[in-house]
Amino acid sequence: MPVHGSAPYLLESVVSVINQDHENWELILVLDRPTEDLTKTVDSLMERDKRISTLVSPGAGIVDALNFGLLNAKSELIARLDSDDIMERERLSVQSEYLMQKPEIVCLGTQMTFIDEKGKLLGSSRYPINYRQVRNNLKYQNCLGHPSVMYRKRQVIEAGGYRRILTGVEDYDLWLRLAKDLQIENLDQKLTKYRVSVGQYSKSFGEKYTILEEAARLDSLFSFIKSIPENLQTLDTLNVGVKKARQKNFGKHPLKVTSSYQGYLVSRIIRIASTKKGKLIKLLKCIPFGLGLLIVAPLSFASLLNQKLKGPSQ
Repeated sequence: MPVHGSAPYLLESVVSVINQDHENWELILVLDRPTEDLTKTVDSLMERDKRISTLVSPGAGIVDALNFGLLNAKSELIARLDSDDIMERERLSVQSEYLMQKPEIVCLGTQMTFIDEKGKLLGSSRYPINYRQVRNNLKYQNCLGHPSVMYRKRQVIEAGGYRRILTGVEDYDLWLRLAKDLQIENLDQKLTKYRVSVGQYSKSFGEKYTILEEAARLDSLFSFIKSIPENLQTLDTLNVGVKKARQKNFGKHPLKVTSSYQGYLVSRIIRIASTKKGKLIKLLKCIPFGLGLLIVAPLSFASLLNQKLKGPSQ
């Protein structure tokens, strides 16, 4: 669990772990620039339960915290949770038993219940279940709830862990890399409560994240990001890299480039449809992307119309 700043919901999140019906766990709180009050809260939590420990992240930001926690975890099965989200009582036991029974599954998510800052129910996810559905949906959008997943430590480290350049879509980027050769699934059970705040909402649906998602999709096909020097890796250079990767590879791999681009178009439509704007405004904004999708991938356009896409705001 990466913990940043004051983390006002930390106690509730930690208690949900303490109350698990599966007892053999360790909870690593990775502190990222904590406040003085947070440090006191964490100290009291460690006194309350010896299975709780802390680490101080060697860098700044969620990616450094996630990778540091991953490397220092003792178990081969890693469960993720953020400091404002909640585990249902049976989550750890259900996911760990499933992964032990199915060694071919490397990462397992759950359905999520969306709650607001006061814990009021907002809705729930309808993520795809089996690995074929998940792999197909990943071409267009992130279809795993990051705070809900349990995955195998070794395979995630071998895949390169989380990448700082794609902070904001670091989980989507990881799933794309894992899904190339390994199997990812979601359970049909709602085992995680995901807290939606105003800040999270703008983060999830901002223009910046559309660019990052497209970079992750294209890189999973052509590995262009590693050619950008680390000291030059910015959103602008990433956007330029996306355009160059499309141009460079279209001649030899037109279907792959088109598949990635239709993912970009679907992503734009989903983001517009998930905002709080009026229906007419959303329809007008979706039209150019919908026409583009109809041209490059008519079957995907028809599929999108038939899907009941549901985001946290709904």
